[in-house]
Amino acid sequence: MTPPARGSRPLVPSERPLLTGDYVRQYSAATVALLATIGVLASYLLETGQAVRGRSSGAAFFSAYFKEAAPLVYLVFWVLFSSLYCVVTHWAYVRLDSARLHAVCAAQHRAPVRWWHSALGSSSAESWTMSAATVAACLTILIATTGMLRDSVLMILLGFGTVAGSWAMMVYSFALRYARIRASGQRMDIPVEDAPVFGDFLAQSIFVSTMIGGYALLHTREAWTAQRSHTVLAFAFNTVIVAMSVTLLFGGIAG
Repeated sequence: MTPPARGSRPLVPSERPLLTGDYVRQYSAATVALLATIGVLASYLLETGQAVRGRSSGAAFFSAYFKEAAPLVYLVFWVLFSSLYCVVTHWAYVRLDSARLHAVCAAQHRAPVRWWHSALGSSSAESWTMSAATVAACLTILIATTGMLRDSVLMILLGFGTVAGSWAMMVYSFALRYARIRASGQRMDIPVEDAPVFGDFLAQSIFVSTMIGGYALLHTREAWTAQRSHTVLAFAFNTVIVAMSVTLLFGGIAG
C-alpha cells in the first residue's frame, strides 16, 4: 500500500477546489463553447444566409442552410469544448501540490458512481475516450464527404483540431484516472525523487497514449486494468481515428 502524501488529510467539500469537480469542468467548458458556437453560427448566417436564400426559399432555405452550416457548427463546438476542458483540467490540477492532489483524488476515487452520472456527462476515462473518438471520426467523415474541404482552409484546420482535441481529452482523462488510483492507496511507483504531482501522471498518460509505454510500476489489478484499457484505446485512436482523419482530410483536399 502506498502511504498518503505527507501532510495529506481528508478534505471537506468546502475545501475542494471547485474546478477539480468533473461535472463542473464539463459543463463550464460546454457552456462557454456553446455560447461561442452560437456567435459563430450567427456570423455565418449573416455572411452566407443571403447566398443560400438566393438559391432556395421557405422551408428549402432552412434545410439548405443548416446542411451547409452543420459541419462548421459541430466542428467549432467540439474544438472549443475539448480545448477548454483540457486547459481547465490542467490549470485546476497542476496548481495542487502533492499532498493536496492526493487528498482531492482520494475523495474523488471514493465517491460513489450513481446510475444517473453517465446521463449527466462522461464518468470515466474510458467513456471520455470513446466519446472523443466517436466525435472525431463522425465529424471528420462529415466534413470530408460534404465537399466543403475544397473551398475552405478553415474547415481543414478545424478537422485536424477536432482530432487533436479528442486525443488530448484521452490523455487528460487517463492522467486523472492514474492519479485517483494511486491516491486510493494502491501502490503505483512513479519514477520521481519526491512525491508525484499531476504533471507526473500526465507524463505517464502521454507515454501510454503515444505507444511508448508507461514508466510507472503498477502493483494492483485496477491499475493494470486502467493501463490495459488505455493502451487498447490509444492504439485504436492512433491507428484508426488519426489515420482515417488524415486520409479523409487530405483526400478531400486532393479531390
